[in-house]
Amino acid sequence: MVKYKVDKVIWISILIVAFLAFQDLIGMQMWGLLGGFSGEAYTKASSLYMKQFWNFAYFTIAVVALTFYFMRKDKSEAIALAVIPWILLQSGLEDIMYYMFGRFAFFGQTMPWLYKNCPFMMIVSQALGETTVTSTTLLVSAGLGVIIAYFVYKFLRKI
Repeated sequence: MVKYKVDKVIWISILIVAFLAFQDLIGMQMWGLLGGFSGEAYTKASSLYMKQFWNFAYFTIAVVALTFYFMRKDKSEAIALAVIPWILLQSGLEDIMYYMFGRFAFFGQTMPWLYKNCPFMMIVSQALGETTVTSTTLLVSAGLGVIIAYFVYKFLRKI
């Protein structure tokens, strides 16, 4: 019974991250229709769009966690459903899914916007001697995020 519960929370967390990666991909396609990342629309609206995207992401996570709490009255499961997707987002799993879903070239790429905006990925990059997020540091960061998320869930399961 416990294994099912663990699997359910982990899978729901990954599905949330996959959903957000898909939303990110749609946003990228939208900017492409409006002149791309060097176009006037992106230049003027990108910071507001990113704020909206992250508010949407965190709201989605909160709604799922609260729904589970109200349905099951399980605090540890609700907390896990709030914390684990957040860890996975901050560590870069969503970015890897974005590249996979979009079938974009990933290996050999640099992602300075992630270095600038994602402290966890910046720290991992610095620890690996990089001055920006690369495909390698993103993979290491996401891997560490998965490991951290797993141990956080194991801890929360005991509560």
